[in-house]
Amino acid sequence: MNINSPVFQFIDNLVDFIVLNLVFLITCLPLFTIGAALTAMYDVTMREAREEGGYIVKGYLNSFKKNFKQATIAFIIHFIIGALLIFNLIFWKALNTTTASIVLGIVAAMTIIWFISFLFTYSLIARFDNTIKHTLKNSLLVPFVNLKKTILLLAFQAIVFYLLYTIPEAKIFMVVLGFSFILYCNSILFVKIFKPFETKTVEA
Repeated sequence: MNINSPVFQFIDNLVDFIVLNLVFLITCLPLFTIGAALTAMYDVTMREAREEGGYIVKGYLNSFKKNFKQATIAFIIHFIIGALLIFNLIFWKALNTTTASIVLGIVAAMTIIWFISFLFTYSLIARFDNTIKHTLKNSLLVPFVNLKKTILLLAFQAIVFYLLYTIPEAKIFMVVLGFSFILYCNSILFVKIFKPFETKTVEA
């Protein structure tokens, strides 16, 4: 088989992404390392989206180690805030009053903002050298610089969640290839969103 043929390249990339997905799942197992794992995955998949190449697993592990502290702290912050938001959503939804409905709407809006921050933070850590404070701040500012692509990114996540909820077999796909494929698709958009900032450190 010609190693330069499109078929061989497709198979080679598919195997790389399956291996990457496995490494991602393994490094997520302690749970508190999810932030570092997401950062490493975005580091690799954004390089692939920019067609920079490189060693997949080696690049992943190097990024995981390099960004471990910052990504883990960011993940803990997101986890605590997310847990509080979920508690409030459940609490206010259980109360059948006008005031509760208003508060529930506010909390729901805050949850969407939290999700946007969560979605952007780890790709920002992977791409830019910055403090945790600035990274979290930028995770709320950068999405609105290119609002059209941010909406597209959110729509894609919604489709993924819908398919996972409605198709049981989709969970098997996630275990085999899903995370690396989804984050690669995200990375294609992140590369375009981040492009205006790549000549300088993103700070506010």
